[in-house]
Amino acid sequence: FLAPKLDASVFLQLTGSLGARKKAEYEPWQQGLSHLHHMQMLLETADAFHYSADYDVAKCVEQLKTFIIANVTGPIISGFPGQNSVGLNFNVSMSDPPQLRLMRPLLLSSAGLAGDPKQTAAAAALLQQQQNSLSSIHPDVRGTVYRLAVRNDDDSYDLVKQLYLKSQEAADTDRLLEALTYTDAAAPLKDLMKFIASPAVKLQDVGSILSSMALHSGRSYKAVWGWLLNERGMDTLLLRFPDNSSAVYSLGRPLKDMLSLMVDDNEGHDNSTLARFAAKYADVLDPQFMSVAKEYIAKNGMWLSSGAAQVCGWLDANTPQDQSSSDTSDSSPPPDSADAEDPPPDDNLALNGAPNTTNP
Repeated sequence: FLAPKLDASVFLQLTGSLGARKKAEYEPWQQGLSHLHHMQMLLETADAFHYSADYDVAKCVEQLKTFIIANVTGPIISGFPGQNSVGLNFNVSMSDPPQLRLMRPLLLSSAGLAGDPKQTAAAAALLQQQQNSLSSIHPDVRGTVYRLAVRNDDDSYDLVKQLYLKSQEAADTDRLLEALTYTDAAAPLKDLMKFIASPAVKLQDVGSILSSMALHSGRSYKAVWGWLLNERGMDTLLLRFPDNSSAVYSLGRPLKDMLSLMVDDNEGHDNSTLARFAAKYADVLDPQFMSVAKEYIAKNGMWLSSGAAQVCGWLDANTPQDQSSSDTSDSSPPPDSADAEDPPPDDNLALNGAPNTTNP
């Protein structure tokens, strides 16, 4: 859990060295960025629920995001081996080597989800340019473009939603729907919760989209659980299912997966509130729901009180006071298109937010 065998300062120095080395080696990058992203999500969740700690949680979140952008993803994006002076962007060439094709979506996604405005703005600009010819966005990065555009602004969320409703291509329909879950703005989150309760979203997708939406930022995690626990969101979702057995299949596992960022607090994640929720929906939830919840609350609380304190202390000592997330990598909006020829590696992200390249 969160690189438990490494001291926090050692882990952060090692991941920082990845950016300095600028080596196109997918496996260490995937592992390092996955752990950093999990740290970011857990700290964001703690901040969203005003978790009580001996350090400034909100400040630590911003310092971690700045560290990821400035020290890890930024240097290699701006100076990827074999790329021109523009650096790594969404323009894919058929001559790109396999390692580059794997690392491009990984690095751009990780930077964007850490708050790099250059990546999210570039994605939003490209989507706006190519909204009538989505196939001109290379499949290697198409999902990444959709996700980061949605994260960039509400207008891009609205555009991706309209593109989803009009899409006739199954693979792209899935990409567009999943991309909507990357919003962390209040109005789109409310809209998406209503949207998944409507027939516009296939029944078999409801659970995975709900889970994906919750696990992509601290704000979205708080919003989704608040909707389920306090705003009768669960009742709204269950109206879509013909019976509890079908709801178990679609919602039981995703709701248990959503417990992975649980922290104990005074705003609705405490055991008594969850226990009432588990008792009310016992016919739908996994039988181990409460035991898993308690396990994650204890595990996350242990890390927040110990490991996170080390992380935040190291970041506080090693982050220049004038460094902000605006001082990031240079990745200008790419040319209009690049033709796809070979089957691309996937640019999807796992539901827990960790970058992966396993599914179309």
